[in-house]
Amino acid sequence: MAKMQKHTKPGGYNVIGVFTDRLPATPDNAPFTHSLFAVGELPLKYKDWEIVRHQEGTFTDTHPGGIHHEHAYERIIARRQ
Repeated sequence: MAKMQKHTKPGGYNVIGVFTDRLPATPDNAPFTHSLFAVGELPLKYKDWEIVRHQEGTFTDTHPGGIHHEHAYERIIARRQ
């Protein structure tokens, strides 16, 4: 993320979405949840930028085989000063 920020010109934008640790991992998802963002971590990484939009929540997903579960996410649009 630091590399992306470094290469963004002043006045430019970063648009980012990440999965967060708001929800506990489901058994089918657990192997892939070791590097989730903590809730609130994403906007902290942009504390010196203008946060144009911030959204945090959950959504239901279905994987092949009919496995249903929820994902927690956080999204921001940030503008470099």
